[in-house]
Amino acid sequence: MNWNSASKCLLQWLNSLDAKASHLGGRQLLSPKSLEISLQHRFGTHQVEGNGEGTDFTSEQESDEDPTERDVSMQTPRKPNNSENREEHLVESRARELTLTKNIKLKIFNTVLQPALEWHLVSQSYSRRIGLHDRHHRTRNTVDDEFEVTTACRGFEKDLQNLWNRRPRIMDISAHGLEAIVCKDIALKLVELFNVYAASFWVHFIYIHRVAWWNLPHSDIAKKAVNETWRALRRSRGLPDAYTDDENAEVSDPSSVIHPGLMWPLFLFGCETPHKFCQDWAVAQLNALGEASSNTEDIDSDSRDELPSFRLAQKGAQNSMRASLLLKELVQRQTRLGARVDGKYLSLELFGCHFSII
Repeated sequence: MNWNSASKCLLQWLNSLDAKASHLGGRQLLSPKSLEISLQHRFGTHQVEGNGEGTDFTSEQESDEDPTERDVSMQTPRKPNNSENREEHLVESRARELTLTKNIKLKIFNTVLQPALEWHLVSQSYSRRIGLHDRHHRTRNTVDDEFEVTTACRGFEKDLQNLWNRRPRIMDISAHGLEAIVCKDIALKLVELFNVYAASFWVHFIYIHRVAWWNLPHSDIAKKAVNETWRALRRSRGLPDAYTDDENAEVSDPSSVIHPGLMWPLFLFGCETPHKFCQDWAVAQLNALGEASSNTEDIDSDSRDELPSFRLAQKGAQNSMRASLLLKELVQRQTRLGARVDGKYLSLELFGCHFSII
């Protein structure tokens, strides 16, 4: 089915609301059939999906006009009349050329990204299904309850491993390899999102463990998931797997701040990683993500033909900062107690409310 821009926006909002309702309340707003429909549409060239919520690349909206005609009209410069200043005309012409170049890059970007995006949407559907078995969202602590949860979560683990084997293999290509077919800034953005998708996938196994086996040490698959999530988080920003203690001092550099779609994987990873330097890095990244989205504007984006950076909305930036404070306190308490601490109860204690981290 061909969705127009208004329908795509509405479906995206419904998908986002359903994800947040499932995460916070344990009950989905949409029926399984409605959810399936909301996930079937393809996102337009002006949007890129990140962990269940779209991120605008540009404010340009889709229209029903022929894109070829629109591009041709943009390529044809308007001749200045006698009252126009030549310098102003040159600036306008340059702006049209940059806009055209960005539009072409966005089309190429989305075309290459599409298979991985569709795989990611399937992957993300599991977070809601796992969350329905959380002890906040259903009865637990009876033999029948625990057997049902264990059976379901074992099934999720098997399904997810099969899904990983079916991932688009372009996700395994490095930025250097992609530069053989696309320009450098497209390659870097693609690799960033491929690693967002990978981290969002592997963190499911961490989530499963916290839901089903709260009091038990990590299983082999959970240990692997922690390691793979760390690798994907780091590689999304082109950072090496190895970490140095002085990195937190430089984390405010916009070029090293994590993608907004990684807020939930970053939080869960910070909850379960046993390494203090990884915990500190996760806390610092969540805080830097909120600060970058609140205070940093890409003021030169109109004067460059590069794809713009991803940004959180104001509410998301506030939640990222709160998630940083929550994670910092949570890992400190877990270290003192030698046991897991419930993030929802701790959020109520610290802030008097739950808030969305997805």
